[in-house]
Amino acid sequence: MRSCISFLKVPLFALILLCLFSACGTRTPAQTENQLQDQSHMQQVPTSINLVHQTALSGNGCGKVSPITPGTSENITFLSGGIERLVRLHIPTDYKRTVEIPFVLNFHGHSSTAAKQETMTGMSQLANSANFIVAYPQGTIGLDRHTGWNTGPWNYPHVNDVAFTKSIITNVESMFCVNPDRIYAVGFSNGGGFTNVLACKLSNTIAAFGIVSGGMHPVAGGCTPTRPVPIIELHGTADKVVPYRGNPKNDAEPDIPQWLAHWAALDKCSSQPQVFLQQGRYMAERWSSCAGNASIVHYRITGGTHVWPGSIGSHETLDATDVLWNFVSNYRLPSSSSSPMIVKEPPTQNNVLPTITATPAAPPIVKNAQDRAS
Repeated sequence: MRSCISFLKVPLFALILLCLFSACGTRTPAQTENQLQDQSHMQQVPTSINLVHQTALSGNGCGKVSPITPGTSENITFLSGGIERLVRLHIPTDYKRTVEIPFVLNFHGHSSTAAKQETMTGMSQLANSANFIVAYPQGTIGLDRHTGWNTGPWNYPHVNDVAFTKSIITNVESMFCVNPDRIYAVGFSNGGGFTNVLACKLSNTIAAFGIVSGGMHPVAGGCTPTRPVPIIELHGTADKVVPYRGNPKNDAEPDIPQWLAHWAALDKCSSQPQVFLQQGRYMAERWSSCAGNASIVHYRITGGTHVWPGSIGSHETLDATDVLWNFVSNYRLPSSSSSPMIVKEPPTQNNVLPTITATPAAPPIVKNAQDRAS
């Protein structure tokens, strides 16, 4: 704790005046219950917005001055389930407090952090160009002493992360001008598995879902979405962390084709998937004859490992960040419980999805990942 000036040298009255005009005081950086913020990153963002001692926020944030400078990221903390939780929030460069914009929740993987997820996915840079808000929630520590999300396994955290997600949405909507019909969730690995949980539990709040190398497990209480759910999943066939063909020893982790078939049944898709992209190691298929104009898309990466495609070191020309955004941004919540409303035409190979070149000498699918991460 620091004081404005020494009590030993200045009379009390002068001290009070100096403090009033210099706005000095004390600040203790807010900590999560696991204190797992990336310290090197925190040195660049020394402050955080602490909502712990405020009453529950509600209402529309349109018209309010942004507490975060547009084009930057900052941490916010608040209580959820009696636990102090942290979210890293990025506000796009062109944010206007009178214009409703989309909001994306981006969940990190097992043993990772919110700051690392921001760096790995490069989604804050995309948010600046596409004009949406993105949140990187921080998971808690499980019995295995690693961070993660409550997706079922005994060694993972067992806190109410669905309630935490609801609180994030409520708080962000109260502070910023968010389009409530265009809220999306994406995640990697364990964070992808938790995105699957949200698709089952919060389909009335979140419009569409994107998963990369998701570790899906049986959802507690069953998967009971209130409407057909648009969902996309990307997975490598050589993934040894979350095997493409499943891992029965890890809390009945299903193989990906089985998981996709389950969602196709939930969404009442009436036809088999149609392959719309087949180039090199990449195959993409779509279930499009689904109830309520929903669709399911899957990218299979032959030989792909447990990485976020397009991130530095992934050695993939496919950019998962762009692919997920191109898919989820097509959707908004429906006006009724029966059919999702489409913002624009569903993505096709010749429309909004990136194309993949067949020859190594041709340009990559997107710009170099290092350009976006810089």
